[in-house]
Amino acid sequence: MSRRLRRRRRSGSPQIFAARFLPEATQEQWRSFDELQQRSTSADNAWRFVDEFANIDVTNLAPKLAVPTLIMCSRREPGNNFERSRLLAALIPNSRLVPLDSANHLLPERDPAWQHFLAEIDRFLPGSQ
Repeated sequence: MSRRLRRRRRSGSPQIFAARFLPEATQEQWRSFDELQQRSTSADNAWRFVDEFANIDVTNLAPKLAVPTLIMCSRREPGNNFERSRLLAALIPNSRLVPLDSANHLLPERDPAWQHFLAEIDRFLPGSQ
């Protein structure tokens, strides 16, 4: 990747990531997320992660899973992720897709879908109820 492209990516990285992962968050949540990103990795590493993650294809492996699988995804998440989650759930035997009423990929505690998210985890994990 060219230095010019890296520089351009770096300059907008925090806003791009916050908008992608937390589109319905408050400005304070965005600032906290930006700060966490800056403390946890470099801009180049973050973009490498995004690039690599976008290239992962598990369609051949998913049908081989032999364990109960819970897939949760926000319905209004950017990038058509809910449809991708639906396709993944169709590939994995004994899986269950739980739609969450949010646009956020990462759910802040105050997100309306947060309690539903926690309840589904409790329901899924043995002995947690």
